Amino acid sequence: MKFILHINLKTGSQLPVYREQVDSGLIEKAGLLLPQALTVNMPTGELDYDLRLVSYGSKCCSGNIFSQTIVPAVTLFIAGHSKCGSAMWRNIADYRCPAEPWLAYRWHVEPVDSLTDFIHALSYAWMDSLKKR
Repeated sequence: MKFILHINLKTGSQLPVYREQVDSGLIEKAGLLLPQALTVNMPTGELDYDLRLVSYGSKCCSGNIFSQTIVPAVTLFIAGHSKCGSAMWRNIADYRCPAEPWLAYRWHVEPVDSLTDFIHALSYAWMDSLKKR
């Protein structure tokens, strides 16, 4: 995997994000949150947001990052395989599904730089978790 394609569903912009561009410590922190975030709302730590994910097949997930007021700040979808990725894509966009791996997201608030960094890290943590299954 050379990069994960990050797609802003509001603007349609697409950005390849390479692992070298993402803080490895943040990827590790995001990876530690994954198992619990799939079952309960999980605090993200110093970011003051909660993360909640739902598995979509065995290699994809969707979820929300909530502010402390329980309002979704961003909704995200991570696809690690075409089988679940294309099915998930049909529910969120009306144009051709990009090749996996990808992360699609929709901001519900003004974008927050620290959350953008966390989302990038979360996408790599998810892909790393797939290798362990």
